[in-house]
Amino acid sequence: MPKIMKKRGFISLFYVLPVTVIILIFFSISLPRKLVILNQSENNIPVGEIYGDRKIGQTFVAEYDNLSAIEILLATYNRWNSGEFFFHLRSEVKSKEDIISYDISMLTVQNNEFFRFSFPKIKNSKKKRYFFYLDSPRSKPGNAITIWSNTEDLYKEGEKIVNGVASSGDLVFKTEYEIGLRLSLITLSGNIIKFVKFLLNIPQNKAFYYLLIIIILTWAIITFSKKLALFNKKGGFILVYCIFFMMYLSGSLYRSQRK
Repeated sequence: MPKIMKKRGFISLFYVLPVTVIILIFFSISLPRKLVILNQSENNIPVGEIYGDRKIGQTFVAEYDNLSAIEILLATYNRWNSGEFFFHLRSEVKSKEDIISYDISMLTVQNNEFFRFSFPKIKNSKKKRYFFYLDSPRSKPGNAITIWSNTEDLYKEGEKIVNGVASSGDLVFKTEYEIGLRLSLITLSGNIIKFVKFLLNIPQNKAFYYLLIIIILTWAIITFSKKLALFNKKGGFILVYCIFFMMYLSGSLYRSQRK
């Protein structure tokens, strides 16, 4: 009989450890999110009205995979401009093929605000060079938008491009990336350390002993009332949940007492 109890106790412990590991891993995972990088933020001059044959753009290097949007600081000269302008994304300046290209109404542009150009994510974009530009062939002077820029070359990974030719200065722009689920080993190790410290501090909390008695009695009542063996499969799961509930409550009380 004692051997059977030891075996069943080991089985119950076998339930607790995986649940603990899963919880620690769960809180170490970065959830899917959009990461926005402000590539170049300084502006001191607009590039001039974009109309006719003028094509104003910028080369850049993607910092992550899954490039999914580019934001450009546009201006309207504090007026309402009508018509359309076009956004183009290419692999390089000399390329004739667009990765992405679409038209946008100039009425949707707000003066001196970033305009977001979104597109399906580019999976293997990290460390690759790209080139975007705007044009508006049908626009005319007095009815066109512009882009804010800086006269200095502040962005070292790319350059401003005017009509296919490199020009001094850089545009003001951001790049956006879709970051999926990621498990950070640094975060995981930090959570493990916190968890161990938490376990070591539990015996110093008086509330722990009261909760321990309550949980054991509750667990015993539930398992006996359902005619379950304390260390069988169902009883073991109940024990696991009771233990974590006890740890959560004792931890909350411990933190409240320290405050």
